[in-house]
Amino acid sequence: MRKIGFVLSFKVWNRFQTLTKAFPSSLSFKPCPTGERRTVMKMITKNRGRFAIALAIVAITLTLVACGGGGGSSPTPTPAPTPATGSITATNCAVPDGANACNSTVSWTTDKAVSPRVTVGGVSVSTLANSGATPSSFSVPLGITAIAVADGTTVLDTTDVVAACGTSSAEVNGICQPTAWWPPAVIHPIGEKVIGLNILPDSSFNIGDEGWKAAVQDGTIKVVDTGSVMTGYNTDPIVWMTFKRKDNLLFCTTPVFKKDGSPIGSFIYANSVCNTEEIDWTVGTQDGLIRHSPVRGECYQYKWDQVAGNFSDTVVSCP
Repeated sequence: MRKIGFVLSFKVWNRFQTLTKAFPSSLSFKPCPTGERRTVMKMITKNRGRFAIALAIVAITLTLVACGGGGGSSPTPTPAPTPATGSITATNCAVPDGANACNSTVSWTTDKAVSPRVTVGGVSVSTLANSGATPSSFSVPLGITAIAVADGTTVLDTTDVVAACGTSSAEVNGICQPTAWWPPAVIHPIGEKVIGLNILPDSSFNIGDEGWKAAVQDGTIKVVDTGSVMTGYNTDPIVWMTFKRKDNLLFCTTPVFKKDGSPIGSFIYANSVCNTEEIDWTVGTQDGLIRHSPVRGECYQYKWDQVAGNFSDTVVSCP
């Protein structure tokens, strides 16, 4: 009986080896291919004699292993995460006189950022994912500065911002200092007929701002000399600036002090120096500024009125 049992066991083992050869060398946990399933079933049918049970156990075990039943199933692969994205925009800015930095207006957005942040020159200034409807302002130094939006240490987008001194200023030892914008290159002398008024850029109307100073320097604003002074107020000579506004096309004549180009302050009223009536030429006199109206064919003179404490505007003979 022992010999018979050994022989039977040996035959079962041979059947096992024969059966295992029907499967790939490296079993994978996947649905059992049709060919492998057919091989298993043939082995079971062929040995349905005395040892059918033993062989069936072997076949079923191999089927479970080969088809994934014995080793469990592998986890579903996790898809790679979508990388974070972002965008950023920022404005250049003008550094005011006496300073070394200015504020840039910055807008940004991010998507799927885990650790969003905004950096100015590499220094974090915000951890908001988005700037929102109202952009933020951040100080940037003179020169070119990189402003970036990042997710942790990963930069999503970046832009360069230029901070520069104004048109009438220059950098001196890292600070913007005003350059000489006065006196202008040309001051038209008393008695010279100055033809026409130039149209100012949109940004040049406010007396003393950067656009105004640049317009004086390049001659867009014409400066007409007079011999007049504001008697009873001071003895500083007055010159008149003539120009035409771009926004409303008003013709303007504005008195300023000859020594430094500074405005006469409360003595300047927009409705008294700017009007819709065309001016085709001006001329300076010892008393004030004469302007000519081509529509009326008449001349008018602005003259300091000490009693009234203002500039009178009267009809005079055209020179």
